[in-house]
Amino acid sequence: TTARPAVDPVQPTVEVLARHAGDGSPAAGATIGQWRRATGEGVTYRPARRIADDQVADLEGRATFVARPDWPLEIVARAAGNGPMLRVPVEALAAGSHREVQVRVERPPAPLRIVVQSDDGIPLVGASVRTLAEVQPPRGAFPGRSSLVRRTDGNGFADLDGADRERPWIVVEAAGFGPLVLSEETLALRARSLRGAGSRQQVEVTLSSAAGLAVEVTDRDSAPVQDVQVRIEFDLDGLPLESVASTGRRGRVRIGDLPAGVGITFAARDPGSSEPSFQEVYVLEPGERRALAVQLDR
Repeated sequence: TTARPAVDPVQPTVEVLARHAGDGSPAAGATIGQWRRATGEGVTYRPARRIADDQVADLEGRATFVARPDWPLEIVARAAGNGPMLRVPVEALAAGSHREVQVRVERPPAPLRIVVQSDDGIPLVGASVRTLAEVQPPRGAFPGRSSLVRRTDGNGFADLDGADRERPWIVVEAAGFGPLVLSEETLALRARSLRGAGSRQQVEVTLSSAAGLAVEVTDRDSAPVQDVQVRIEFDLDGLPLESVASTGRRGRVRIGDLPAGVGITFAARDPGSSEPSFQEVYVLEPGERRALAVQLDR
């Protein structure tokens, strides 16, 4: 049980009662913090900051803080096991007042083992497993904020902690293979519990040999056209992805590491045009290297 701080009768207090979302049981062991909430805009902006040491909720899910009078507050809470972070704003308290704040914290997702193999059933060693946050403007093949979580071991296994699963997508990549994306919805359908491994789950994935495009762009006289913008777009498990490249002085560009079996929208835009001069959808086979000859009307 966490010791409660001594209470100054002049200072306001905040008592936090943490419950588990879903069943409403006390969130014993939850980590609870008290912050000064961010306020203002522009030159008056004051960022949020921690104003007390974090506490561990007692067996009843309670933690008590001494607050500062008239400060806008924020309670930050996580369930035991590093569950998703929850932020709850608390209005400023008057001197000597007391307020009870109830929070509902989510338990962390179960640990997950990802088993990665090639399309011929061989475990893939050293494959990268990344978690991907929200989609942002294009920045390479995967346009969101991603971070490397694990690489597969000699058995093709990558073990993720529950906290690693907080982001909505997991991306699996390996050299020479097309990328694969697992959404939260897919994991909910495909992950199965491992017998004798507590709450740990497992999902098996297969990477297919990467496909690619070899593009050559010419004009009506069959002369190569330089600086043609080539854009590809495709969707992997609900995640929209795109990549942009430009032709060189010979009018050529190669695009590799593409997934097989999904619709890939290919578009080429003349440097002097705001609209695509050529657009088509292709579905590539594993390992296919397709040559595209694009002729512009110029």
